[in-house]
Amino acid sequence: MQDGFSSSDFLTELLKFFQEHCITGFLALQPYAWQLCAVLAIIDLCTTWTLYSGEVRVSALISRAIKVTFFLFLILNWDKINSAILVSFQYAGLTAAGVSPSGDWIAPSKLLQQGFDIVGDLLKGFQDTSIMSDGGLGKCLMYLLATVITLAAFFFITLQVLITKIEFNVFASLGVILLPFGAIRFLAFLFQRTVSAVFAFGIKLMVLYFLIALFQSLAGEVTRIPAQRFVCRDAAPLALLCSHGLSLLAAAQ
Repeated sequence: MQDGFSSSDFLTELLKFFQEHCITGFLALQPYAWQLCAVLAIIDLCTTWTLYSGEVRVSALISRAIKVTFFLFLILNWDKINSAILVSFQYAGLTAAGVSPSGDWIAPSKLLQQGFDIVGDLLKGFQDTSIMSDGGLGKCLMYLLATVITLAAFFFITLQVLITKIEFNVFASLGVILLPFGAIRFLAFLFQRTVSAVFAFGIKLMVLYFLIALFQSLAGEVTRIPAQRFVCRDAAPLALLCSHGLSLLAAAQ
């Protein structure tokens, strides 16, 4: 794992590290969630006072049995359900922006690498520009400022995706222990809040990936280095590149 953290895919490896340990945590909590579901189902049945007066109906017992079976099914397949929710919202955001969801370019490290690829022309222009030439200093500042703003935008959006995915995996894995509380009506709010939180993280990811897809069109503007000769009294090229960079940074927020 240390080799993975020192590679160029550090962010993706960090995400995989949390995903693997979240799966381990889910598997460790799953047996206790089963037991808790059984205990709470018995408590719910025992607090059904019509049972003691002989007025309980078979339909009521069947409905409780179906409810407990449903929660046992959720506990057993909670990891697969979370994975489906994560991928569905992720693909929904990309599809809404008209981008194909296939490929690994949406991995955190790949997203950050896109930022470096986009500023490649700017860095080359910065390297090839002589400070001693006419307007060279201003042009170097233009390239440097646009590069910093663009990289900062991609770093912030990548960091938000990484943190949201880590939060989703951690909460979804630990939330399995809260699922059994839905089997008893007095504590059903714990189950409802768990499900609501999982969907809230999914919706946040959908919005983030929608913005990332829009980044592709904005980022293309940053690479358009003005062809005209830059002089200190002509601020148009500087304003153009900085405005595109700031647009990316604003979208990342």
